[in-house]
Amino acid sequence: MKKFNSSDEIIKDPHFIDFVSKNINELRTQRIKRPEPKPGFYYKRDWYDRMIESGNMKSSYFIKNIEDIWSKKSTLSSEIRGVILYVCNKSFHETLVLYAKNKPVLTD
Repeated sequence: MKKFNSSDEIIKDPHFIDFVSKNINELRTQRIKRPEPKPGFYYKRDWYDRMIESGNMKSSYFIKNIEDIWSKKSTLSSEIRGVILYVCNKSFHETLVLYAKNKPVLTD
């Protein structure tokens, strides 16, 4: 299995980047499939709305900020940090699983 020596190696890994994009697209799909509110009700604005309006619902934004979040140096709001942390931790786990499945088998 591949070992990462630093968070910078993780962030530059092409599989990690692909998984971040995939997980962001899953969040978008969940939002699209969200049922319409009942008549007379509405959804409150949340992290998703704020990230879309500011143009930050992109993998480049998540990847740019994850190192500061992992090292606890980020100045983003806790809500946005939580979203980025969720997506990137999930992506890191998926990257490790991918490398574990592709590890070479030693034979005699």
